[in-house]
Amino acid sequence: MLERNINTLAAGVALYYSVQLDEGMRPLPDIPNALAKKYLGGGYGGYALYLFPCRDDRDQAVKDNPAMKRVEPYCRQLFK
Repeated sequence: MLERNINTLAAGVALYYSVQLDEGMRPLPDIPNALAKKYLGGGYGGYALYLFPCRDDRDQAVKDNPAMKRVEPYCRQLFK
């Protein structure tokens, strides 16, 4: 059965990011309260994903970082 656990998802994202760093990607900036982060996309125009434990933390990060955009996940109801 599918485990619906935001911390398990964050661990997977963090593992993928560690591989990206090992491949030579530059470290992404730390954002307060982010559970995990990683690069998405590829080549010119790629972007970063930051995973937060709740909407309030995500919204605060967007407010504090004008270059960030809020993305509402497809599975938003899975993690409460």
